[in-house]
Amino acid sequence: MDAIDIGFAPAGNGGSKIGRRDFILNASAAIAASAAMPINSALAGQPSKKSLGQYFTPEQIASFMISLSKADGKSRILEPSSGEGVFIKLLRARGFKDITGYEIDPRLAALDGCVKCESFISADTAGKYDLVIGNPPYVRWKNLDERAKDELAGNALWNRYFNSLCDYSYIFMLKGVEALKEGGELIFICPEYWMNTTHSQSLRDYFSRNGYFSHFYIFNESPIFKGATVSTVVFRFVKSHICKKPKMQVAKFTRKSALNSAILDRLSEKKTVDGVEYMELEQFSPGQRWVFAQDAELAALARLMSACEIEDAGGGLFPIRRMSTIGDVCEIGNGMVSGLDKAFQIPAGTALNDAESKASIFVFKAKDLNRYFPGKATRYINVPDGITDESVFKKAYPDFYRLMQPRKAELSKRYDYGKGTPYWQWSFKRNEKLFARECPRILVPCKERISAKSYVRFALAEKGFYPTQDVTALFKKSSVRESIEYMLAYLNFPTVFNWIRHYGIVKGNIVEFSEKPLSNIPFRRIKWDDRRETGIHDTVTRLAAKLVATKDAGIANDINGYMEELVK
Repeated sequence: MDAIDIGFAPAGNGGSKIGRRDFILNASAAIAASAAMPINSALAGQPSKKSLGQYFTPEQIASFMISLSKADGKSRILEPSSGEGVFIKLLRARGFKDITGYEIDPRLAALDGCVKCESFISADTAGKYDLVIGNPPYVRWKNLDERAKDELAGNALWNRYFNSLCDYSYIFMLKGVEALKEGGELIFICPEYWMNTTHSQSLRDYFSRNGYFSHFYIFNESPIFKGATVSTVVFRFVKSHICKKPKMQVAKFTRKSALNSAILDRLSEKKTVDGVEYMELEQFSPGQRWVFAQDAELAALARLMSACEIEDAGGGLFPIRRMSTIGDVCEIGNGMVSGLDKAFQIPAGTALNDAESKASIFVFKAKDLNRYFPGKATRYINVPDGITDESVFKKAYPDFYRLMQPRKAELSKRYDYGKGTPYWQWSFKRNEKLFARECPRILVPCKERISAKSYVRFALAEKGFYPTQDVTALFKKSSVRESIEYMLAYLNFPTVFNWIRHYGIVKGNIVEFSEKPLSNIPFRRIKWDDRRETGIHDTVTRLAAKLVATKDAGIANDINGYMEELVK
């Protein structure tokens, strides 16, 4: 076990915790103190390992990573954040001798004579090593201690490639490559988000220009680090400037599966493992979106995006071709925040007076949604904003007052966005005017787990139904000719699901659907001067409406057949 979270960590190879602000150790002071007195004295009064949030790399994972290397007994090896040293221990057990480690926590650096108690970020390591291996610390810039920020601010590599929107782990990955000799290997385990976020594009492009990936093991949410849920990836990168690069060998977990030595051994040999898909893919090019999918699926996605292209004058002299998106045809809003849903729910059969009936709404939560249609709505208290006095609230809405009294204390502790909201009011009536529109709306969970299914639940609700904070709603713009039923069918189309899975905001097995990710989904517009297309649109509209009314899921197969005609 080999890591400790010291604030801008979890430092070291065991770290798998994202972001803690309290940087416990001033590294330079700790190093100086440790030179002048015993370690235990230097660290007297420091928090326990548990309070520091340590996450240790399991030995079986470290062993698996070492097995990926082609290093021999003469190789120079670097472990840039060695923690408690599981990698170093295993490397030595396999006969490697020329090993250097870096660790800023003197309690851990002192565990092994080959570990330097200093920051890898500022160390001179360029071009010295045959293998760099480990698990870098990862934390967002905003959670970094000021001392760590100062170090990065003076670092040439950080300033050239990154900014304050980037993660701390990025500099470890990039400098790890810089530390390699030509032909050297970088083998890391880290969260997978750097492979698809906008702010890590510079890191991805750096990798593409300076070598190739031989292996990716994408573990999604497989439990690796005790006490932490994070989507992880193990990769092997070779620093090389050869022109013809080999294909990447990719093993991708398609469900949440626990790992053990037997599974890891089978992965190494590309043997069948339940829930694992093997792929052989071309190397990614600079500027390219990293999509881990087979060629046939990529071709289908390319056809979809091509079918969604439109000519847009854009206010310029000449029209341009661009991809039409859901944002062009829909207004999108995230649901309202009660702050304590159970306190606002009205039990079935509750007798309400006229004022209470008017001050209630029917609400859908994410759990209520199915593909195409919602389930049963729940009636919620929704007192007008003008009621700010408790005595007025009690008199006008006596049943609401009675229902809320058992939870009054909880309601008073809600986060109220600094508004001093009375306990009987919603914390944040976000987009209420949008939801009050007299028109249907498409609802989708803000976060949808797709590990056990190959679809997202887009459901059509009539006017008068509101979403809570775990649901996002889409409203057809009045200027758009396509029907909302057609939009519903399109969003539930399997090829669109695959686009979302590969190009959407996906963390592990969870897709996120706030306004921006939804608005970026490509949308197939109808060519209204084409009789075939208008006929498909009208047929799909009719079938989707029938599916919603009858809840006959079998109709979706017919709908998808027509949608295929539009995107082929």
